[in-house]
Amino acid sequence: MLLGEDIIAKYPRLYARQKYSVRFFQCGMGWLDLIDETLQKLDALLKDYDMDEEEPCNVVDVKEKFGGLRIYVWGDYPHEAFFDVIQEAESRSFTICEDCGQTGKRRPGSYIRTLCDDHYEKNIAMVNAGRFDYTPQCKIDSILICTHNPNKQREFRSQIHQCPVPVQFADEFPTLSEPIEDAPTYIGNALKKAKSAFDQTGIPSLADDSGLEVMCLDNNPGICSARFSGVTGPGRDKANRELLLQKLQSHPQPWTARYRCFLVFVWGHHPWEWRSFSWTWRGQVIPEERGENDFAYDTLFFLPELQKTAAQLTVEEKNQYSHRANAFAHFCRWLKYAPQQNKKPACSDSEQTRRDL
Repeated sequence: MLLGEDIIAKYPRLYARQKYSVRFFQCGMGWLDLIDETLQKLDALLKDYDMDEEEPCNVVDVKEKFGGLRIYVWGDYPHEAFFDVIQEAESRSFTICEDCGQTGKRRPGSYIRTLCDDHYEKNIAMVNAGRFDYTPQCKIDSILICTHNPNKQREFRSQIHQCPVPVQFADEFPTLSEPIEDAPTYIGNALKKAKSAFDQTGIPSLADDSGLEVMCLDNNPGICSARFSGVTGPGRDKANRELLLQKLQSHPQPWTARYRCFLVFVWGHHPWEWRSFSWTWRGQVIPEERGENDFAYDTLFFLPELQKTAAQLTVEEKNQYSHRANAFAHFCRWLKYAPQQNKKPACSDSEQTRRDL
């Protein structure tokens, strides 16, 4: 995982006075939420210190070591709580898959990694094939974002300037179909869509699955967010929001919630080659709708730090904070820095079969 200047700018108290140059985090994409949550806590612990004076400590590096997250700090800890936050994050990382963010555990191999069952199997296949990374072994000339949802397309289009290769969209392929989303996880659904699009077009494909999780409703509607009310067609989002508010009436406020987005990028066969990217956007559900952009649950998803709902944000603000925008930004960074030089072009399954013959 490679993170750049935007992360440094996001946590000024941790980075503004650092004596060592930090440009990248060297660890798995599945730990993004954990890293972001931890840095928020550390940044908050330094809020009482005078920025005009030398900081008591600075984060120097964040990386993976022996299957766990490691946070390296220069200087003295300001108080015990600072150390406790770091220790808690490092301990939690041993239960989180470093590739996808799902539940994982430490696994043996060419080197120790913390992985879920699916990514452990994938890692074994890579090692057996003589590969030790999940980066493309072919040149990526373009990608296909395989969603037909016009609202999602609008959000992606506002960010494609970040992508290092040309981007195509599903509506450019009139015959492109989408599979039934019947997997039990966000990653499962996104993987089905990306595989299907790659099979049909031969173009490396990026698919999204996302949802709203409300804590007092046991993280529902979650993976069923788009199908929550059972209504289809133009009135679906409004019906979903109305049903959500009905179910929340018996629960005390605040209604803590989070938007989650999982992107899956598929670029090859034999075996399937893919990688996932995720982000979580935390906020609250409020009892009245606010804002003009009524996509999904945005008019109800309130951000206390901004005192706005997601539907009241400008495009620039939403691209800075949203779950989908951040997941896509990290995908673009990964694609930019993935070692693709001097590699053969990507090919579809049928093309590979012809070459094998």
